[in-house]
Amino acid sequence: MAALVGLTALAVRVVSADANGCRTEVRLPVAVAPEVAPAVAEAARRWMTTSPQVNGRCVQVDVRAVAPAELASSLAVRVGGSLDVAAQPAPTPKDSDLPAVWIPDSTAWLGRITAVDRTVVDVSAPSIALSPVVFGMPEAAAAAAGGLGGSGAAGLLQAALTDAQKAIQERRPPQFAMGVVDPRRDSASLAGAMIVRNAVVTDETKVPALIAVYRMINRGRVADVASLPKAFAQGIKVAPMSEQAVIAANAASPTAPLAAVPLAAGGPTLDYPYATLTGVPRDLELAATSFRSALLSNTYREPFASRGFRAPDGTSGAGFPVGHGVTAAPVTPSPLGDGAKVAETLGYWSAANSPSRALTLIDTSSSMASLLPGRPGTTRLALLQQAARAGLELFTDTSSLGIWTFGATHAELSPIVPLTADNRLAIGQKIQGIRTAATDESDLFTSLRDAYRAMVKGYDPAVANRLIVFTDGASSTSQIESLEELDRELETLSVVTKPIEVTVIGVGADIDMSQLNAIAEMTDGVATSIRDVADIQTVFLRALLG
Repeated sequence: MAALVGLTALAVRVVSADANGCRTEVRLPVAVAPEVAPAVAEAARRWMTTSPQVNGRCVQVDVRAVAPAELASSLAVRVGGSLDVAAQPAPTPKDSDLPAVWIPDSTAWLGRITAVDRTVVDVSAPSIALSPVVFGMPEAAAAAAGGLGGSGAAGLLQAALTDAQKAIQERRPPQFAMGVVDPRRDSASLAGAMIVRNAVVTDETKVPALIAVYRMINRGRVADVASLPKAFAQGIKVAPMSEQAVIAANAASPTAPLAAVPLAAGGPTLDYPYATLTGVPRDLELAATSFRSALLSNTYREPFASRGFRAPDGTSGAGFPVGHGVTAAPVTPSPLGDGAKVAETLGYWSAANSPSRALTLIDTSSSMASLLPGRPGTTRLALLQQAARAGLELFTDTSSLGIWTFGATHAELSPIVPLTADNRLAIGQKIQGIRTAATDESDLFTSLRDAYRAMVKGYDPAVANRLIVFTDGASSTSQIESLEELDRELETLSVVTKPIEVTVIGVGADIDMSQLNAIAEMTDGVATSIRDVADIQTVFLRALLG
């Protein structure tokens, strides 16, 4: 099979026998998560000795080790979409560059790619192997922390979260640092991020705390699973890993072996689904089905078990390595199959750690001086200022931000600048110094158009480009007199390759959201409202989530 576009992969060719006198071959290209590729290749070699055929043609299987994130990105680009895998999108592949079968490490990948296009793969993909997600850590440290035979994973998670939250408050590095591969690229780390989310977000108001914890965890991010042992030696205490990854690390006889601290029963598992891409020729489809049946049989379990993979039902087989916290006891399959929870977790992670280039428009018309119902002494402007300052803290240090104000006209309060400590302080002071105008004129439409134009002109393809608007009402004075005219203006300015994420935030409990909702609809953006101080962080976070 031709090399997958832009990917570096280990090619393993499985040579077919010709015992039955086949004159032609069916070449079945199979892309497999790297850690399980050797097991799949060995199973294929053994299967090939049985001379499998499709319509009188011998089947030859080509197994390639390909990182799931890379192939997922290629598939998304192929159908005209994109997938956030914390890397630049892959080049557009040719049909001949793609496999007929894809075996990623998790069903989560199938959910993510079918969210881009439902027709890419057959989602009725059975699992061919299983590995539970565990907390990996140096064995000596695990014993000392009670991870083995003591408080277990729950105790380790609580200790890590308590330490992280104290470290955030005290502005110090964590003492119980967690390591992670970017969850957008690694399924075990995605499972870990979901576990942390469930522990922190007991209600929606806790989401900002999750963002802070995710940023703390991100400081211990490594490039890939192979980098975790070195990270442990440099001070990382614990990391979400697959059980098989711990087994593989210990197979290299390290001076400091790792322990696999199991999660509670029903914890997440990597399930290695066997997915056939849609639209492959009939003979390839039949060959894929035949090879799938072989992998699902008990005949070829040993290559998987000896490398630390469990059977799809969670049982271990002959030759399965045990020790260092790994036991032969069965585990309950629990794949990452909830697409909504996966997407939400990845959205929070991306919001916490991805840089933005943002411009905020702040309404200063005189109505912003109105008092909030039930909040004596608190004006709409005061609420807005609190929201803007709270939102400022949610942007990463690698982001950039600018502030415009608008009333009868718009003016630049601060240009778009990197959010260094000094710039954060200066922007915060400028926000606090905003005062309302003498009239209630609101040039919302023209201000929005001009801000959109500025965002497109200075577009940065390496980051999310965001336009955030705070207002307490409709546009009243403007060169642009209607929503229809605004829509035409924005359509003229928009560039498909330069998407601007627009969020319109209404300030106050009694505002009319109809116009703001219309603006969000025409820009494919989000409209929401802040009615109370308690709404601030949650609402502003939605702006970062797009």
